[in-house]
Amino acid sequence: MRFFPGYTPIQTAGAILGVLLFVGVFSLGFLFLSSAISMSMDTPEGLQAVITILTLPLFFASNALYPIDAFPPVVKLLSQFNPLTHLVNGVRYFTVGQDFYAIGIHYVYSSSEIMISFLALAGFAAAMFLVAWRVFQKAVVT
Repeated sequence: MRFFPGYTPIQTAGAILGVLLFVGVFSLGFLFLSSAISMSMDTPEGLQAVITILTLPLFFASNALYPIDAFPPVVKLLSQFNPLTHLVNGVRYFTVGQDFYAIGIHYVYSSSEIMISFLALAGFAAAMFLVAWRVFQKAVVT
C-alpha cells in the first residue's frame, strides 16, 4: 500500500491539507471534551484515567483496526456515531485514495461519504465546544 498513489504534487498538497483539516477538527473536539472533564477533576491523574477510559472503547469500536462489517450489529451502529471512525475515513480517503485494497478488503469511499464524515466531526467539535463552554460558565474560581 502506498500513500498518495499517483498523486501530482498539487494533489498531494491538497491531500495533506485534507488530512490536517480532519485531524485538526477531531483534535479540537477532544480538546474541548478534555477541557470540560478537567474542570470537574481534582487531579491531573484523574483526567488521564477518564480520557483513557473514553479513548480505548472509541478506538476499538472504530474502523481503525477492523472493518465495520465485522462488528456485531450494536457495535456497528455505535461506530457510525464514533468520531474516530469519521477521522479514519477522512485520513484514508486523502492518503490512500478513494478506491483501494487493504488486507484483502476492498474499500471504496465517495466524496459525499467523506463530506458526511467531515460534517460529523465538525458536529462533534461543536457539541464538545458547547459542553466545555457550559462547564466553564458554571465554574467557580476560588
